[in-house]
Amino acid sequence: MDLPLPSTVAAPWLAPALWLVARGTLLLVAAALVALALRRGSPAARHMVWALALGAMLALPAASLLIPEWELSFVRVVSLDGPAGAAAAQAADTGPAGIPWSTLVLLVWTAGAVATLGRYGLAMLAVRVMARGARRVTDGEWLERMNGAAGELGLRDRVHLLRADGAAMPMTWGILQPAVLVPADADGWTAERKRVVLLHELAHVARRDCLWQTLASLCCAAYWFHPGVWWAARQMRIEREQACDDRVLRAGTRASEYAGHLLEVARSFRPRPLTAAAAVAMARRSQLEGRVLAVLDTARDRGAVPGRAALVAGGIAAVALFPLAAASPEGFEAPADAPTRIGPVAATPPPPRLEWTVHEAPAAEPGTVSVPLPNSQLSLNVRVQDDTPPPADRGTAAQNKRFPNFGPPDEQVITALIRATRDVDPDVRRSAVAALGQMDGGPVVGSLVRSMTDTDARVRNAAALALDEYAGRQNAARVAARPCEDAECEAPTRPRVPTGSAAPAPRPRNARADVEPEGGGGPVDPGLRILGGLMEDDTTARRQLSPGIHGGMIQ
Repeated sequence: MDLPLPSTVAAPWLAPALWLVARGTLLLVAAALVALALRRGSPAARHMVWALALGAMLALPAASLLIPEWELSFVRVVSLDGPAGAAAAQAADTGPAGIPWSTLVLLVWTAGAVATLGRYGLAMLAVRVMARGARRVTDGEWLERMNGAAGELGLRDRVHLLRADGAAMPMTWGILQPAVLVPADADGWTAERKRVVLLHELAHVARRDCLWQTLASLCCAAYWFHPGVWWAARQMRIEREQACDDRVLRAGTRASEYAGHLLEVARSFRPRPLTAAAAVAMARRSQLEGRVLAVLDTARDRGAVPGRAALVAGGIAAVALFPLAAASPEGFEAPADAPTRIGPVAATPPPPRLEWTVHEAPAAEPGTVSVPLPNSQLSLNVRVQDDTPPPADRGTAAQNKRFPNFGPPDEQVITALIRATRDVDPDVRRSAVAALGQMDGGPVVGSLVRSMTDTDARVRNAAALALDEYAGRQNAARVAARPCEDAECEAPTRPRVPTGSAAPAPRPRNARADVEPEGGGGPVDPGLRILGGLMEDDTTARRQLSPGIHGGMIQ
């Protein structure tokens, strides 16, 4: 199964991020199917399903980093952009004002997450202000009724009872220090209404609903762009209120009387808008119709979730989270007709092809690197060519006219190229290294050896190819300098860069450079002694080569 995703040339983290969202969506779909299967069950069971799903989504990013990857052989991530998409993404990776699109995406996500968290922070601040303005109840009828309601629910936690001036909606907040707020206008309520209101609010405390609401708010902040997360949080709120209504009815309250109390409380009071994200209000008009119908439905299952069943459900969710967090596609691979893969590629980039010339003025053509030659008015112009052959109608005459064959370089050219191998631009360093591979001289070998430790893989690859060229020329020169005594001299051989399929002939690392090789030919070049070790160690140069100079082109 191919999973199409955009190219990651401009944003390497985009495909993993979308894969994370896809796995989170799978969690929500699974939760929705389980909730659908429990549609005849109790609201408390469905609330537990949604709470576990949102908690798993919140833990999914951290679990994906900590758990070892499990590669899925039947899922591949392929480029959605087609053959030219990756190249187009790399060419147009900047948005307005020159800001990269990847940075813009991160800024938009950060802005949405900060806005969602800011809403939750404002709600907590509003609740804190409300708590400071309220009076704590330490005795009297309200405290006695709250203790009686806590006994009916079997609640042993310490709960603060606050009394607010004016018409404030009864609500509950707090995770470690829960508090219940009742309005001062509620002093005229009947004893039964006071009882059912306290039962409903203390049911939120017993069920740890404030903790689950905080978890849902954090999940909405992390996945604010995902509509499924907001829908799941809304479903959890609906099931939460109906589960608390069931706790009140299981305490012996008549359904018709409780429905009347809900309607009267919703008509008389309204929750404060800023407190909705951090506090749990007793009644909201948007949910009132569904709650009343559920209260009056005598065929509904109003059972609670036992503690052991909740632990088993949590264990199942954790076990299911592990393989989902570890799941990874087979590879971030582009389609067969696409030239660019959007994931890590082990293949070595193709060898650079260059054209060069020496001219009085620097070249202005795109893709040309101009290096001024010291102590002269000349400039060395080097251009890297792609693998696409030039159009037939242009011919080679025009190219040779612009970049004619360049003869044996002098010391100024070599010095300029060696200086260019230390340039900050990796393309400039690669061009200079490839040009040095066609030249001879004492400083050339040392510069190419230093380039083998370059931070850019393409520069290291070009240096390995250039050193192989140099070694081939030196070997051919030694063979040509001695007289041929057998048939082996007819076809001089040149060392090849090891490809990994067969180990090269062993050669001592501490071999002396001034010892004459067997068969004569003079002492071994010091650069070749260094080259022999480097070609055995560096794995970035694993390819077979057939380089040569053709009409000013290094290939």
